[in-house]
Amino acid sequence: MGGWDSYKPAMALFGLQMTYAGLALFARAALLKGMSPHVFVVYRQAIATLVIAPVAYVVRR
Repeated sequence: MGGWDSYKPAMALFGLQMTYAGLALFARAALLKGMSPHVFVVYRQAIATLVIAPVAYVVRR
């Protein structure tokens, strides 16, 4: 009937869940290797800022 359009919410949910799982595994691996939690938080926030800032700039324009 609707084709792929009816599956878009489920695919988006699946993609987000996989992203969260990957980030959790990455964080665990980094912390078990000896990275300081404080340094990890700073890196995570810096990367998030670099990824989100251009999107916010384009949308606000």
